[in-house]
Amino acid sequence: HLLKWWLRVQNLECFVMTMRDDATEAFCAARNDGLPDPSKWELVPPPGEGWFLGSVHKSKDGPACYWFRTITTA
Repeated sequence: HLLKWWLRVQNLECFVMTMRDDATEAFCAARNDGLPDPSKWELVPPPGEGWFLGSVHKSKDGPACYWFRTITTA
């Protein structure tokens, strides 16, 4: 899988969230009017330090957001 390879090469971990799961109310309201509008989604990083926004894009489950952070070793 290309993403897994890229994450390993870049020394990153990835957290994926979808608007459907993270902003259910906004997702459902948008569905009544047509396609979900990701501009209504207030993106909040996952718990923990160092996350940065990698991508917000369409997916088969509606808008999806990819967060990345550098893998640190103790």
